[in-house]
Amino acid sequence: MAENFSSVICMVLLMVVTIVALLFSTGLAAGGPGYEYCFLKCIDECNEFCKRMDYTHGGDCSTGPCCCLE
Repeated sequence: MAENFSSVICMVLLMVVTIVALLFSTGLAAGGPGYEYCFLKCIDECNEFCKRMDYTHGGDCSTGPCCCLE
């Protein structure tokens, strides 16, 4: 009985480790490439908007959804 329980625990741990590894490899955890792409796109759009509005320092997405620095 103890051997069966031990093997079940090992299988569950293996599945959890596999799922976590897949999440990190696809960029779904800890920011990842998808977040980086959206962040850079936001900065580009902010910079264009801010330049049109005569803000000289461009956009800053780290302090809000899309904030222009003065």
